[in-house]
Amino acid sequence: MKRLIILFLIFVSSPMFAQNNDSLPITVPNIYRLEDDQLCLEVDGLGRLIHLENKLSGKGNIILQPTNEAFKMVCKKDENWETVIVPKQQTYKITKIENTIRIVIDHIKINNTPTDLALTMNITLKDGTLHFGAEFDNQENDLTVVEFCYPRISVIKSLGNGKKFDLLLPLQMGRRIPNFADYKGSFVNTYPGPLSMQWMALTDDEETLYVSGRDSEFYTTTLSAGAGNGAGLTITRFLFVKPEEKRVTPETILQLYSGSWHRAAQEYRTWASSWRTNRTKPDWVRDMVGYFLVINKQQYGDEMWAYETLPKLYDLAKNHGFDTLGLFGWYQGGHDNTYPDIQVGQTLGGAEKLRENIKKVQQNGGHVTLYVQGHLIDVTSDFYKRYGSQVEGKSHWGSPYFEHYNKSSQSEFLRLFTNKVFSTACPSSSFWQDRMVQNVDFVAGFGADGMLVDQIGGMPPKPCFNNEHQHPKDCPGLSYVSGRIALLNKMWNRTREVDGVRGKDFAFLTENITDIYSQFADLLHGIDTTPGTTAFPEMFRYCFPETMITIRNPSPFISETFVNYAITYGLVMEMEIRYRNDCEYILQDRSASQREYAAKIGMLRRQYRNVLGHARFVDEESLDNGNRNIKCKAFESETQSEKRIAVVLWNPTDKPQTPKLTVKGYKPIEIATVDGKFVTPELPTTIAPQHIVLAIYAKDQ
Repeated sequence: MKRLIILFLIFVSSPMFAQNNDSLPITVPNIYRLEDDQLCLEVDGLGRLIHLENKLSGKGNIILQPTNEAFKMVCKKDENWETVIVPKQQTYKITKIENTIRIVIDHIKINNTPTDLALTMNITLKDGTLHFGAEFDNQENDLTVVEFCYPRISVIKSLGNGKKFDLLLPLQMGRRIPNFADYKGSFVNTYPGPLSMQWMALTDDEETLYVSGRDSEFYTTTLSAGAGNGAGLTITRFLFVKPEEKRVTPETILQLYSGSWHRAAQEYRTWASSWRTNRTKPDWVRDMVGYFLVINKQQYGDEMWAYETLPKLYDLAKNHGFDTLGLFGWYQGGHDNTYPDIQVGQTLGGAEKLRENIKKVQQNGGHVTLYVQGHLIDVTSDFYKRYGSQVEGKSHWGSPYFEHYNKSSQSEFLRLFTNKVFSTACPSSSFWQDRMVQNVDFVAGFGADGMLVDQIGGMPPKPCFNNEHQHPKDCPGLSYVSGRIALLNKMWNRTREVDGVRGKDFAFLTENITDIYSQFADLLHGIDTTPGTTAFPEMFRYCFPETMITIRNPSPFISETFVNYAITYGLVMEMEIRYRNDCEYILQDRSASQREYAAKIGMLRRQYRNVLGHARFVDEESLDNGNRNIKCKAFESETQSEKRIAVVLWNPTDKPQTPKLTVKGYKPIEIATVDGKFVTPELPTTIAPQHIVLAIYAKDQ
């Protein structure tokens, strides 16, 4: 779905970490401690975290003030969906056995009345890592544990050295929020999607506090980071523990250490390798430089690019240094109509014209992908009238989850009164999964090089209460993610089986960025991947460098900043031609200088594909960058005879900058500029504003 989706972090006033000392008991007896040579933790008699210390740094306790509550739990009791468990009303039995603190509540109280719901929370310290887990035994009639938040980490003003720290948040590729303790408000959002990973961190680049989920079942989850007068972090899972059910929750781990955030990312990547599979991509995708996105026919009926214009479109793409056309709205109903049923556009030229002109693009060295929708159901479609209630996700009210989209560019009537309404499919529906697999054969039949299945790569997971679906453990909190994994796996497998023109080179693309879904995609149509003051693409790129992602650019031109950003972080360039004005803009070549620069960068990337596109993004590993005004990012590659590092140096400032770069353990062997001038092996004296230099280094023997 072509829009900058992001539910950008719901902004609230930070009630989750608010302090209300009047609600606490006057005295809190007993202190329980876990300690090894790296870390020290203490909890009080209410199970609250009151002391957290990195012993190796010797900088003391970082917990300025504990939260009021060690956990948060909301249940459904009888007909009340907001039965809030009050931790201060509970009776705690806390014991310490070796390296584990065990916190037991035998009978959870609701309004001071005991129930037959038992909760056990465990904290284990092992090799400098804290493991937080919980167990439920629910023998209470008419009671369901809906959501559970544990642990609650707060209030933190410093990581021990008095410096300001930043929040690293995995929103799509990543966000870095500076001076987070002074930030006014909270970030709360779901995983998987729009949050891409289940970890976050506070870091001042000397000290790092790392919190990560360890959920390989992938419950619908929220990660929360609150600030105002200090910072706090929590993870909440939507468990839906029913009567007569026992449940062990996924763990959450915590590390406090001296060093950069890269150590946390490495730890998360290692854990993710236990469930994540790296699938082989078609060579043409691995070599892709630019994705030229075009809407042939708009939502409101404007036919802008008939099938016979595909060769012309590819010429426009090549002039920008791009090599792949992505066709959206190529079907008769136009973009965002009739989903999931689509038919070839007769008024656009018909099936044979589509096949014929796709082939012309391929004969000219290009590639073509065709769009289908994998998440939305048009409520006016015949499909919805026949099967909608069977496949759609439903809320606890029994009503569908609806979404609205409008593609108007200039018309006030269209913008104000004609939002398209869609229901959303629960991906656990086997009927929906089969219908999506059929689309693979449909698209491949036109001879395309691949397909983009929109939105299923990371739309936020919604608990589904549609009884016609088979949800794991009959748990709404596992409905969307487990179903989407199954759906993606089936579709990816079918793309490797189709007998299309490209055979096993048929590519599978989707939208959004997550660790769990991206393992199935050859390329991700990026969301929120544009440059910005808080953009931190290093976060996801360092964890999962094998994932190919486009830079999101909903414009009929691509600026020098976007081009440089893309090559620096190893992203595929992208442009979007969506509206009538966009067509006129690009046909009139209104941004010729930017087009020429993009083409130069495209040439550079193709020439050095082995040390850029085929290499592993390693951020600043082994780099000593003496001028932080220049962004320096490294890509590592290795052959049988040699190990190399390619460093992209980007000057994003408005003044010339002098590079001061050394690569530890490596020697420079080649320097390239966007103008194709080569200097061996010295860096230029200065780098001009908004220019790129590519430096190749070989391992010292």
